[in-house]
Amino acid sequence: MPHLFSYGTLQLPSVQLSSFNRLLTGTADTLPNFTLGTLEITDPQVLAISNQQHHPIAIPSPGDSITGMVFELTEQELQQADRY
Repeated sequence: MPHLFSYGTLQLPSVQLSSFNRLLTGTADTLPNFTLGTLEITDPQVLAISNQQHHPIAIPSPGDSITGMVFELTEQELQQADRY
């Protein structure tokens, strides 16, 4: 099964239920050498699901790190995450 590191809205129960029809279980993890920035979301469907106009994005930054969760997904769920 594929694994997906999430540091943003895919950690929200509402997004998981909307995207995968289930709550994901995961393990805390860290992404080294990146920091968080923001991206303004204009897609109405994504805005409706996440209820957030600004989503976090990973920006390369030596020495920094981002905390998040690693989720185990099916291949189909990974594709659904990509579409989201």
